[in-house]
Amino acid sequence: MKKDNYEDIIGLPHHVSDHHLPMPMDKRAAQFSPFAALKGYEDAISETGRFTSERRQITEDVQEDMSRQLNALDRILNETPSSRPAVRLTYYMPDTRKAGGSVRTTAGRLKKIDSVHRILVLDTGEELPMDDICDLQIIRCEEL
Repeated sequence: MKKDNYEDIIGLPHHVSDHHLPMPMDKRAAQFSPFAALKGYEDAISETGRFTSERRQITEDVQEDMSRQLNALDRILNETPSSRPAVRLTYYMPDTRKAGGSVRTTAGRLKKIDSVHRILVLDTGEELPMDDICDLQIIRCEEL
């Protein structure tokens, strides 16, 4: 390209429309912003990069200890139904989208122990399968 190609228009004044208002600066900048050519691509990438962990196997000693604690809690609930022992539970939550899951902790007052369906029900409405519980601690009410 020669330097002379635009010599005829380089000195002309900038055109201003008589019919349209000038575009605001924030809109003008938006027309040059990147767009998502593939819908859902960013979500798929972040989902792939999200870490999950495998279910931890707990030892027989820990299982026996938790079983003793659950039996004691069940006796408390049966003998004095109005009492709601405070507990802190660490449990494994399977992931709904991919293999693995995560370990979570929750605290609340124990409302019910369903031995038939093997579920602990907290006063918050959370229902936790006994088989997913990794750790059980009886705590003071002030710690909730």
